[in-house]
Amino acid sequence: MADDESDSFTEVTTQGWGSRISGALGGMVVGLILFLIAFPLLFWNEGRAVDTARALAEGRAAVISVESSAVVAANEGRLVHLTGQLATPDRLAPAEAMPEAALKLRRAVEVYQWEQNETTTTEKDMGGGTTSKTTYSYKKVWSSSLNDSSGFRKPEGHQNPTAKPLADSEAVVKTASVGAFRLTGPVLNLINDWRAVPDQALAALAKRDMRSAAAVQGEWAFSGKPDQPRIGDWRVGYSFVPLSEVSVVARQSKSALEPYRTSNGEEIVIVEQGQVSADRLFKAEERENTILTWVLRISGFVCMALGIGLVLRPLSVLGDVLPLLGDLLGAGTALIALALALCLSLVTIATAWIFFRPLIGVPLLIAGLAFLAIPIIRRRRAVAAATPSA
Repeated sequence: MADDESDSFTEVTTQGWGSRISGALGGMVVGLILFLIAFPLLFWNEGRAVDTARALAEGRAAVISVESSAVVAANEGRLVHLTGQLATPDRLAPAEAMPEAALKLRRAVEVYQWEQNETTTTEKDMGGGTTSKTTYSYKKVWSSSLNDSSGFRKPEGHQNPTAKPLADSEAVVKTASVGAFRLTGPVLNLINDWRAVPDQALAALAKRDMRSAAAVQGEWAFSGKPDQPRIGDWRVGYSFVPLSEVSVVARQSKSALEPYRTSNGEEIVIVEQGQVSADRLFKAEERENTILTWVLRISGFVCMALGIGLVLRPLSVLGDVLPLLGDLLGAGTALIALALALCLSLVTIATAWIFFRPLIGVPLLIAGLAFLAIPIIRRRRAVAAATPSA
């Protein structure tokens, strides 16, 4: 049923119990794949964390602070820390378009277009089937990616452009330095202090790229009226990385700064804006390593729990012949999936630590196995207590 005022409509679909069983059985294959992927992900993450921690510890012990104003030949091949002002002889745009020199210059193009959103509510029916109500709504938005309207549920009246009139771009200077030291590509890639270009530069860059005097509002230049956009209109925004002061930790190779390779094969190159000591730079990297480690641990646990949940899902679908029974089975399988995933994740992480750091891995493995054994022991005791003596 259509709703012209809000530009949305709702579809009602039903799915039989047999069809749901088939879908759940197919989902078991996906669940098994997710379950198997979780183990190497968790194991690899622990090795990555240990290697990174060892590399940072080695780098912290080896780094020396030097002046950026002169290259000292005796420091050849060493890990150095320095602070200085960025400089470059290159120009990314003519002076009349971009009066301020920059390390990087980015152009972002957005198109005014239709966006489809959908919300679905599902209710269980007696007999194991389901009734789903899906509401499709359409609104006009600015977006940097093109929405393919041919895939909309209702493409009529919601056609979007198929290409951008102007491509996104990012330019980087070929040569940059900090004092007497030249920056190589890996160092340049880490300098990303993006800022909006000044109003004067925005108007000049837009006039150059859009071939017309575009209307400027805020940080954007528009192809049409900023306050009355139409489908197909587009706008361009520019940002740049200024030549600011930076602090760098990298390997000195003659006058160049490049990644430093540690004894375990890891690379160290650290860049931050402003005057930052070597100690603070390494602390920030260690903190990032810890955060990434926990993010990947949680991702592996979730992947494993979802996999087990999908493998067990046919049980709750079978129980949906009576909706209440299906809900109870669904809650039970969810708890089982979470508990199993937690136990197996701990055991996998512990196994990895035994391989990389035995003194920590062994206690962790014991804890994981104990957590897994507790419900089994309780179950056996309950059975024994319920069994009458001979």
